Amino acid sequence: AAAAAAAGVPCACCALCLLWRPWLQIVEAVSPVRARLDACVVFPSMPAVMKLNKLGTFSMSQLGQSKSLIGDFIKSARQKNDNFEEGLLKLVRTLPKVLKFLPSDKAQDARNFVQGLQYWLGGNSDNLQNFLLTLVQAYVPSLKGVSFEIAEPELFPEVGIWHPLAPCMYEDIKEYLNWYDTRRDLKLPADAPVIGLVMQRSHLVTGDEGHYSGVVGELEARGAKVVPVFAGGLDFSSPVKKFFYDP
Repeated sequence: AAAAAAAGVPCACCALCLLWRPWLQIVEAVSPVRARLDACVVFPSMPAVMKLNKLGTFSMSQLGQSKSLIGDFIKSARQKNDNFEEGLLKLVRTLPKVLKFLPSDKAQDARNFVQGLQYWLGGNSDNLQNFLLTLVQAYVPSLKGVSFEIAEPELFPEVGIWHPLAPCMYEDIKEYLNWYDTRRDLKLPADAPVIGLVMQRSHLVTGDEGHYSGVVGELEARGAKVVPVFAGGLDFSSPVKKFFYDP
């Protein structure tokens, strides 16, 4: 965002600016030029950085001074030490029901922000490309009238089970084991050891999962069943509790 502001580009984007020195530098660089930016989008960051948000009529300049659904959530999540991304995804899924009660012009800008969050949480290259296309099509005057082919956000579970050969991500351990035990490429004895593997969701949705595939393949080659679970944040207690313990 700081580099974008300095280069004179029409839009600036940033996310997860939580360390003191970086977020302070962003605020100092973007604040003086925010007014001339066509759009400024900041996803979950420190409140001072979140205040830079600007999408048409949508703004967070009053964050902390008045009631804000997103602002209240961020404060609550920080206090409770919750799984931030999982809670944010729940919020993003709920907000569209609230936005329908806003005036149409304000609602559209707020919807664009929420949809941007969905793209960002999706994390893969297609989601990020569609987010940028949505942004410039709606807010860059020089591209007014230009129509891009933009797909809806592709959402992935925040907590689930992934396997390099599985047809999908699973959110139910029984469904995963049913697929696993009926595989034709792998036959293991009933008493084979079962190994749980904990992974970061970001590597999976961005296609950077080669190291995970290698570990799963090697464990299976040595005669073990593998249950690879993932979580969106750094708190892995949720998938461990959900998939590694009997209900």
